[in-house]
Amino acid sequence: MEIIEQLTLHSGKIFWQVINLSLTGSMAILAILTVRLLLKKIPKRFSYALWSVAAFRLVCPVSFSSAISLFSLNLFRQASLAGNRQDTLTYLPADTVLVPVRQTIQEIAASSAVYNGSLTPTLPPALPAADSAVQLSTNQILVAASLVFWLAGLTIMLLYGVISYSKIKRHVVGCIRLSGNVFESERITTPFILGFFRPKIYLPIRLSEHERIYILQHERFHIRRGDHLVKPLAFAVLAIHWFNPLAWLAYSSMLRDMEMRCDEAVLKMGGLTVKRHYSESLLALATRTRLPAASPLAFGESGVKARVKNVLQFHKPKTWILLGALVVCLGVVFIIAANPADHQSEWVPNDDRDLNEAVHQAVLAKIEQDYSDPQHEFVAEGHTVLQAVASGNRVTAYAIVLEKRYTFNDQGVAHFSGSHMPVALTFQKPDNQTYRLIEYWIPEDGTGYGRSIRRKFPEDLVDQAMNLPLFLDERELACNTQVLDYYEATYNPLHMLTGNQDYVAEFLNLAEDIGFDKLPRMYPDDICYNVTPEYIENQTGCMIFKYNESCESFLLADGKIYPLGTGFGGFGLTDIQLCDFDRNGKEDLLYTYSWGSGMHRSEIGLFNLTTKEETRLGSMNLTSEEMEKMGSLGFMMNELYLMKLDEDHFVVYTAEYVHDSAYKNLGFAHISLARKERFAAITADRGEISLKPLLD
Repeated sequence: MEIIEQLTLHSGKIFWQVINLSLTGSMAILAILTVRLLLKKIPKRFSYALWSVAAFRLVCPVSFSSAISLFSLNLFRQASLAGNRQDTLTYLPADTVLVPVRQTIQEIAASSAVYNGSLTPTLPPALPAADSAVQLSTNQILVAASLVFWLAGLTIMLLYGVISYSKIKRHVVGCIRLSGNVFESERITTPFILGFFRPKIYLPIRLSEHERIYILQHERFHIRRGDHLVKPLAFAVLAIHWFNPLAWLAYSSMLRDMEMRCDEAVLKMGGLTVKRHYSESLLALATRTRLPAASPLAFGESGVKARVKNVLQFHKPKTWILLGALVVCLGVVFIIAANPADHQSEWVPNDDRDLNEAVHQAVLAKIEQDYSDPQHEFVAEGHTVLQAVASGNRVTAYAIVLEKRYTFNDQGVAHFSGSHMPVALTFQKPDNQTYRLIEYWIPEDGTGYGRSIRRKFPEDLVDQAMNLPLFLDERELACNTQVLDYYEATYNPLHMLTGNQDYVAEFLNLAEDIGFDKLPRMYPDDICYNVTPEYIENQTGCMIFKYNESCESFLLADGKIYPLGTGFGGFGLTDIQLCDFDRNGKEDLLYTYSWGSGMHRSEIGLFNLTTKEETRLGSMNLTSEEMEKMGSLGFMMNELYLMKLDEDHFVVYTAEYVHDSAYKNLGFAHISLARKERFAAITADRGEISLKPLLD
């Protein structure tokens, strides 16, 4: 199935390339037909030469660029340069139509970084068969049907050429050699050339002496100019573009110009006095039947009426006219062969606000399109525009995009997934109007990943596009800012630590049995409570106990007791979350606590459940100015409130203590915190933990 899919994908890209070549070639043909009318009275060797550039445009996808180009004209300005390349014109981008829409995060780009609950990118494993199913859109089905139709037409054309050539070759079996490569046969009624590498001239019997002389001059000129090779090559081009009416018109016009060029060569050799005899020879041939089993790969005489008219009107032009025609033809060939020059403007990355907003909206729309039945609640994206290139009314943004999809719970982000990859977004922007997306390009899967980037991106951007950590902090900050804005606008849960008496007696007995002598004794009515959140106990097996007056807290883990954030005054332990900053697969405890009388201090602590070590992440010495800035009122001191983004990233909010009369008897063994403002960010990079203030 995968092999068939890849074959279909690559065949489809070839077909799409043919479509773009056909459109480019059509414009070249229209231009040549126009110029050909202006050169009507000029020797046909000039108009015949013009068809070479039409063939070039129909078969060659790349070309040089120039400030003077046919495709710079507004009439032909629908093409965009492929990527930032000046050598390729693209009218219909293939990627958004030909790339199958897959249904899981792994299927967006198997070789790009994928995120699953962590900011550390990982490469996804090979897709299982069930996940590899491709869902084809209506456009993709139409493209597949068109591909089959085109291949069928191409096959028929090539078979026709081969079969007709074989038939005519059999038709001349038994002919008589007159001299050299000239043969005569009674089974034919019109002369022609047959053969590619050793071409032979075949003549019908009963030709007059004048007819024989003129015909041999004509056919030998064909051979000297290599027309016996040009015609089958032209037919091969026509076979590729058989669906294009202009290609058929170009083919027939080219053959007519070829014949007239040879006629003019004969007149030039024999002098203008042979016009009458030569015209009579052509008319005599016109009264006979045409080439048997007419083959596009053999030469017969065609378009006799137009040729006779051209012969009778032919006169030797003056030298200055020939020079002028040569200059015109060279100029026409140049401007048709050239791509438009780099009339491009570049923006400093992330400096064009309108473009960045267009990229942002395009990425979000793409995610919603790919995940039409989303399990996520919110989507965020961060991008870095490496370069933006404008051509006409189109602009292509070459960027690296980080996108994440989130679900939430009371502790913050419950889960997220996403992807990280280079993209190329092409927009159309008419003057003073908004950007309209016309192509969303993503890299190919698997082994084609790097190759597709090198093909699409400007050469000087390839290394940056494949270096995903480049400016990653900026993209993560953008995603985090978006998800926090959403979370704060949507959720405002109280963070609560609520005590009960579960296992308190067992804890106290254990403390006595092991001789733990750090339990508080200052307050005679100090009561111990179990304040362990259920999810922490379930995931770690440890318990947390707190006294309701002294506010001192203790951790029970693996049969041992450890103080947590002990200090004098304050509210003691106020919030606690699970984390895994060292990425060892085992959860640790990240918590906040406050202490001090007079100047209130809030701190953040980390307890490693593997090493049993406690680390203070820094004292938050809140000055009166800072407390006023954060809106502290009277006795309601600022506490700290943790919100988890992922295993490597927490946001710290300032919070206020909320009195709850329902839990009055628990004292400080019950803590309710209401979120206020973003205060700091805690990040971990390969075990290195940093605390960064977020307040100005």
